[in-house]
Amino acid sequence: MAVACGHNCTFVVTQQGALFVFGQGSSRQLGLSCTNDQLAPILLASATSLGSPVCMVAAGKEQTFCITTAGSVFSWGQGFLGTLGHNDYLNKRMPTLLDPQNFAGAKVLLVSCGIHHTMLLTDRGSVWTCGDGSWGKLGHGDFRNYGIFSHVLSTACTAPMPRISMIAAGLYHSVALASDGRVFSWGRAVEGRLGLYPLSNHQYTTKEARPRLVKTLQNHCVEMVAAGNDHTVVLTVKGVVFSWGVGACGQLGLGDTENRYIPEEIRAIQGLAPPKFAAVACGRAKTALLTTEGVLYTCGRSLSLGDTQPVHPNRELAVHFVDVLEPSIVNGHDYGAAPIVSVVVGIQHMCALDIYGRMYTWGKAVDSLYSEGLLVERRPTGALGHPNMLQSLLGAPRLLDFFQDALQVGCFKTILPSHAMAFCMGTHDRLCKVQGQKDNSLVYYMPSCLLQHIVQEIVLAPCLPRHAGQGLKKLFGFR
Repeated sequence: MAVACGHNCTFVVTQQGALFVFGQGSSRQLGLSCTNDQLAPILLASATSLGSPVCMVAAGKEQTFCITTAGSVFSWGQGFLGTLGHNDYLNKRMPTLLDPQNFAGAKVLLVSCGIHHTMLLTDRGSVWTCGDGSWGKLGHGDFRNYGIFSHVLSTACTAPMPRISMIAAGLYHSVALASDGRVFSWGRAVEGRLGLYPLSNHQYTTKEARPRLVKTLQNHCVEMVAAGNDHTVVLTVKGVVFSWGVGACGQLGLGDTENRYIPEEIRAIQGLAPPKFAAVACGRAKTALLTTEGVLYTCGRSLSLGDTQPVHPNRELAVHFVDVLEPSIVNGHDYGAAPIVSVVVGIQHMCALDIYGRMYTWGKAVDSLYSEGLLVERRPTGALGHPNMLQSLLGAPRLLDFFQDALQVGCFKTILPSHAMAFCMGTHDRLCKVQGQKDNSLVYYMPSCLLQHIVQEIVLAPCLPRHAGQGLKKLFGFR
């Protein structure tokens, strides 16, 4: 992931592998060795300072992680619950390298940060967790905190943990997607967060300390999972979306504010059959859905959902939240009508990237401090990255001018060599068939040496100079 939204802060990886940060820094989550807020993007790390380019970043409430193309993992921020994985429960002011031996020699592919716990996925398909263990959300069969990443070994039925291809951390729960399309969840089970039980009934447990299969999805092959604070959304290979958990603000997109205790398909959007979706993302009380055509839909708590209602600069606290109960389209004119390729949802704000690598932000970027119920201070945090913006709330996407031209946001992700060609062939029909005839395919007539070269170009794309490999990346649909 090239962009991550933390609590009142944002992290951005450029195509050159540099990491920029902006927003609130009170918990040292920006990694700048100070607690000052940054109203505009500032460089935190580069290939020079970390040894290799950054390829992804993940952020929780007070902890931040990044992974480099060399497979090194760095973390910083608040560590008092063990969320940073250094086994010392200490805060880290700057990016600090995790011991690579912590993961049994495996290479780290993905990190997902909850509010107070962290999940990590390796190239062997294994899941590792650390941090706050309340409600059993670490998946180790107990409820204690872990200061170092520990391997999630088995499921609730004592079977070995299957090979995992994606992870998602919520507030009090965790979700994992197996390579065969099955979904597992664990942690706090009340109000349907885990999608395991058909009713709110005291005969069911309130917590699961080991991964448990979400059985109602067994007939659907899931390809993507996302976890909000208290709800979960998944996407199937057919482009169908299911949601479950807390629905108090309409974040489930099912047309009401009721909780769902098992997955339910989003069947209608504004009275029409839903389009085919390509990606999903969740934050606190909000959900974003991206179609295969690059159209963005959102639902849930409305302030950060890209609505076009004006927000007065001096009336932040007077704004009334209007919950959107089913996915509503974000006006394309707000982001130049260009197709959106990626969306990230945070606690109070959202970010989107279009097909040209341009970045848009909207939502809340103010920190309101209260004492005995009275407002004592209200200050902008800079989480939206617009230093000259008078208002601290944006109801609609606004272009972030900083990341353009030479500093474009990195839209590419490292792909395992073993997955690269499968990804290309499975995603782009023109590679595996021409007019329905397999023997006329581009791949069929391609020399094996050229095929291998293309695979390597795709795998190494994030590491190459900006001008290198552009033709091949465009051939395979990379923008």
